[in-house]
Amino acid sequence: MKKIIAHLSVILIILLIGSIYYITEIQPFEYEGFENKINEFKKFNAELDKSIVQTQYGTMRNYDSIVNAVNGLGYVLNEFDKIQKLKPNNEIIKNLERLKQVTLQKESLTEKYKQYNPVLINAIYNFSTNLSQIIEDQSYDNLVESCLTLDYQFQAREKARNLFTGMLIYTNIDDELQRLKLIKLVNEIKKEPTDLPKLDLALIYADVILKTKPKINEINSAILSLPITQEINSLQSAFDNEYENYLNNANHYRIILYILVFILLVLLRWAFRRLERTIEKLNNEVTVRIKAENELEIINKELELRVQSRTKELQVKNKDLNVALSNLKDAQNQLVMKEKMASIGMLTTGIAHEIKNPLNFVNNFSDLSVELLKDLTLEIETFKKDQNEENYDFW
Repeated sequence: MKKIIAHLSVILIILLIGSIYYITEIQPFEYEGFENKINEFKKFNAELDKSIVQTQYGTMRNYDSIVNAVNGLGYVLNEFDKIQKLKPNNEIIKNLERLKQVTLQKESLTEKYKQYNPVLINAIYNFSTNLSQIIEDQSYDNLVESCLTLDYQFQAREKARNLFTGMLIYTNIDDELQRLKLIKLVNEIKKEPTDLPKLDLALIYADVILKTKPKINEINSAILSLPITQEINSLQSAFDNEYENYLNNANHYRIILYILVFILLVLLRWAFRRLERTIEKLNNEVTVRIKAENELEIINKELELRVQSRTKELQVKNKDLNVALSNLKDAQNQLVMKEKMASIGMLTTGIAHEIKNPLNFVNNFSDLSVELLKDLTLEIETFKKDQNEENYDFW
């Protein structure tokens, strides 16, 4: 019974060790890859911000990078959902929901930015093109020189220069005072009559810039004010807490694993000790048995020698006995023959005696019979003489 309990205990401990080892060393972390997805989300978010800045300042013409970044953010959010469904964590779910809301807001603002920014870039480009042509055209210089008496033409050209310079400054530096000055300057130019070609078109683009730029700035401010970085950090913190709990649980399981391994080693040591004792006992038994077998072999050899010696003696005795038996048989045969001869002699004597007596009787009787026959013959002859010839024929 003790052996059965010990065996069951060892099997149970081995099963527990295997299960705990699987949990701590083999079973993957439920949020495996979650941190990589967070880093991907940060990368796509940084690419989106970079693309917005590049398209805002005209260093990038297309919006493919913005679209790719937005799609990347959506893809990572879907991956977040898949991972957290494996083992829902309330803290991670809450942070993930907030991150989704902020991301949706950023995507919405990005769509607005994609609507307004091309208009602004186009307006800036056309404004700069038209106004630079007005400023750089030599015919205007000739016109001004021939019309020095018309001071308002000179002032209009100077105001156009100021508008061009101020607009360049405004498009690169967000300054509300500069914007108000430019609006005032545009209104002044519009009120004053001028023969400068393309100026009206440039003023239209200037109005578009002055109206669109604040919206772009507002969108950018809204995008920058979104706490997306804080939400990512909160999600990272929630993940770190979950991972720390996982590591703590794994460490606890490892402690249990070490204890079970120690107990298993103790049991194995005990089992090996018992096995050593059993082996030692078996060795002793084997040694005793080998010794006994050796002694038995020696005895067997001695017995074999004795048997061989006895066999030789018996063979000699058997030979002597056979000779004696042969002699005995010969003597017996001779005795039998003598007995037979004696019996035959006695029988012959008896037979001869028995035969001799009747012969003697017969001889005696024959002698008597001869005499009687002689007498009878005489009597017959006498009787013949007395009887008829017929009665004699009877003889």
